[in-house]
Amino acid sequence: MATYKQGVLGPFSGKVGTVVGSSWRGIAYIRSLATKVGNPRTAGQVAARSKLALVARTLKNFASVIKAGFVNTGSVSPWSAAIKANLLHVKDSGSGLALDMKSLVLSDGSDEFSLTPVKTAASVDFSWKAPRVADLFYGGKLYAAAFNAANAKAMVFVADLSASSASMSLSSILSGEDDDVNVYYFVASPTASTPTTCVGD
Repeated sequence: MATYKQGVLGPFSGKVGTVVGSSWRGIAYIRSLATKVGNPRTAGQVAARSKLALVARTLKNFASVIKAGFVNTGSVSPWSAAIKANLLHVKDSGSGLALDMKSLVLSDGSDEFSLTPVKTAASVDFSWKAPRVADLFYGGKLYAAAFNAANAKAMVFVADLSASSASMSLSSILSGEDDDVNVYYFVASPTASTPTTCVGD
């Protein structure tokens, strides 16, 4: 695929011979016409599609926080960046494909923000020092998400960093005392984010 600058006639879209022109996120590009595949369901293709479907199905629960967490993706959408990051954590468990939920990635940041979570059976209490005007995360938010492996229920939680604490109730996704619930959190502003941290049982 190649990008090109618009000429006097502007970009073109559609097929011209063996060349296809289009645009994505405001970037005009051209590519060669895709060749027909005799067997579009080879073992490798089926495995790749299965991995992609598993990751997309899981991340759909957290779409709203993914958009906030992936802030430095360039021309790639936050959703695509999240899919790519989490494909690395899909393994064959012997009984089928499984996504390592302890390694779930909901943010692409590398910046640091000091935050302390205290998890109980039914809630997670977060505490932090509110950022000042000149701080990187001033005006930012705490984003948290929880996933219950016992019933596949998920939830998201958002709190302003202008406060100094927040409590996230897990009651809406609990089905029993022995539920295995993972809680993921990160801090993000419009220009920066921290890595995703997992707090499990």
